[in-house]
Amino acid sequence: MFTAIVVDGVPLDALVAQLGSSRNAIYKTMFDARRKLRAALAANGYLAAPADGPADLDWVRRSS
Repeated sequence: MFTAIVVDGVPLDALVAQLGSSRNAIYKTMFDARRKLRAALAANGYLAAPADGPADLDWVRRSS
């Protein structure tokens, strides 16, 4: 789903119709995936930790 929307450019509504899911469920899944990806990139030194967020990103790993 993440690659379909982000990499392949599939519109969210098209994915909703294809998967038979709700728009909100797919939006939430994408939100969570982006958050986890951002945290993993920051934890491994590829992104700076957010200035307004915690420097320790272990809370993201625990919520997985």
